[in-house]
Amino acid sequence: MSDDCLPATFFVVGASKAGTTFLASVLARHGDICMSQPKEPCYLSSYPGYGYHHYGEPYYRKCFAHWQGEVHRGDASVVYMWDPASPRLIEAHNPQARILMSVRDPVARIVSSYSEFLKAGKSLPSLQEFVTGESPELAWVMERNDYSRYLQRYEERFGRD
Repeated sequence: MSDDCLPATFFVVGASKAGTTFLASVLARHGDICMSQPKEPCYLSSYPGYGYHHYGEPYYRKCFAHWQGEVHRGDASVVYMWDPASPRLIEAHNPQARILMSVRDPVARIVSSYSEFLKAGKSLPSLQEFVTGESPELAWVMERNDYSRYLQRYEERFGRD
């Protein structure tokens, strides 16, 4: 593998349950695009247990070990949307990077997240009680539904285009 496989040329940042997996799979089918494997390397995140400080550059290079000279290299990690450090880390990694942001109707995302919590074995009240009550799970979803804050972080670093 050549050192030319880095840096990634574009990043798919988006809300969980907002189609990032589908988008990454569609992009991976294009002949000029190499998507990271795994889909979410989370390399440019500052959160504990993620990121360059945890994994190191050799890990990130392995995510693109299958690169065969494609023009574009993509990294699709949802953590990049809500980690306040990720826009800065992405810019330091590649100031010319393109950002694709995938979002979903916030209400549909709440319902989808509620279903995922139940599948994971969380004991929750009915959906109606869930959305009108207070819980750590609802607070987590609502914080990540504040798309304007996340869009602003990226727009400040990469512009509106």
